[in-house]
Amino acid sequence: MEVELRCRKLTDHYNNLQKKHHPKPAYEPAKYNGLFHFRDKLNSREKIYSRFLHYKYFCFNDFPTILTEGKTDNVYLKSALSMLQANYPTLTKVKTTSTAYEPMLNFPNLNDKTMYFLDLDGGASHFLRFVTRYSADHNYFENQKAKSPVILILDNDDGPETLLKHLVKKVKSCPNDLKVLKSGGFLHLFHNLYLILTPLNTNGKDSMMEDLFDSATMKVVLNGKTFSTDKNPDIKKHYGKHIFSTKVVRSNKSNINFDKFKYIFDEVVKVKQHFSTLKN
Repeated sequence: MEVELRCRKLTDHYNNLQKKHHPKPAYEPAKYNGLFHFRDKLNSREKIYSRFLHYKYFCFNDFPTILTEGKTDNVYLKSALSMLQANYPTLTKVKTTSTAYEPMLNFPNLNDKTMYFLDLDGGASHFLRFVTRYSADHNYFENQKAKSPVILILDNDDGPETLLKHLVKKVKSCPNDLKVLKSGGFLHLFHNLYLILTPLNTNGKDSMMEDLFDSATMKVVLNGKTFSTDKNPDIKKHYGKHIFSTKVVRSNKSNINFDKFKYIFDEVVKVKQHFSTLKN
């Protein structure tokens, strides 16, 4: 029976992906357009599973859920927190002679299937859709109070620009000036949803998560290649973010200075304190 159910889910997933590969017909009903069109195309089982995932990660999360722009940012934050654990007793269970280290932050493993059901496609752009429909998804579970905050931790550059402009114009709790919004500190958007941007660089210049590493880490040479943050680096000369996150950061975290990451975790602590005062 379990195998049959799994096969049904895989078949549903495959069939829906195939539909996405073809242009929409001109006669497609209007109900398939708009912010929630992805769920309208799911069958009944998939719709229930989509709701379950939202509830699991964003309503019934025991620890604060951290959402970032990509898997590399998760590696950075997990590595940094493990090395800074003594500074953050409310975010970690510190390693002792009798207990193992354990982060008290939830970094959900959003694989391709999970992202499909949540309509999250990677990068910063999908967060505009996520934020815009968050209230409706949250209110679906109106009798269930959220257990912990959900925190978007994003680069402070042009990646999430469409989201930031939306917040300035549409979200009452946010500053109505983009420069003020980008200038620092966590933002409570609504319900249990928060935003933290990486701190701006010198002279107020845009920043990304990699800017939190010291210069020695950024200059590590692997097999004669140097690190590049470009989306499409010259692979003959440079290695990209995935190799940097795994081969440089995670594999060598005990020798890296993570002090600049304290800004992020200090803001996460403030978010937890703010959330404790809400009646969401």
